[in-house]
Amino acid sequence: MSLTLNLTKEKGSSKYILPATFDNLTVSNNVAFTYIQAFKEKIGFNKILSSILSFKKAPNAVFQPTKIIDFMIDSVIQGNTRFLHMDQLRYDNAYTEIKRHKVSSEKVYRDLIKAMPESSLEKLRLINKTLLSLQSKGTKREVIMNFDDTVCTIFGEQEGASVGYNP
Repeated sequence: MSLTLNLTKEKGSSKYILPATFDNLTVSNNVAFTYIQAFKEKIGFNKILSSILSFKKAPNAVFQPTKIIDFMIDSVIQGNTRFLHMDQLRYDNAYTEIKRHKVSSEKVYRDLIKAMPESSLEKLRLINKTLLSLQSKGTKREVIMNFDDTVCTIFGEQEGASVGYNP
């Protein structure tokens, strides 16, 4: 279903028509994302990410680490901190239209984290410090970190865990 709305505003003798279409391709749960994307472009976020993070997947990989991490950061900014919730953002047509590319699945970003060498952690910390330095200009500032401390009961040996309560 598509609903088209034409707003008409008269100013003197001329009219301004502002078309707005509301359908499944242009409506999003993540309304602030256009501003977030504009901000990221303004600070050169993708250049910072790709210049510091040297880890690459195979040349034939559809999604390289910089795109995957960019998506994960977008998800966290939108409040999706669990992989399952992050995966919902990839089905947001407005988001994929703004990003101008398809988004990887949950398995792809789980596999990336598993495959990244430990040396990449230091590079991710450097990216964070670089981003913080853009604003700090030598003055102290407050940084808030949010940790997910949810405990899940498991059944089996997922990722080396044991059966039962596993904090």
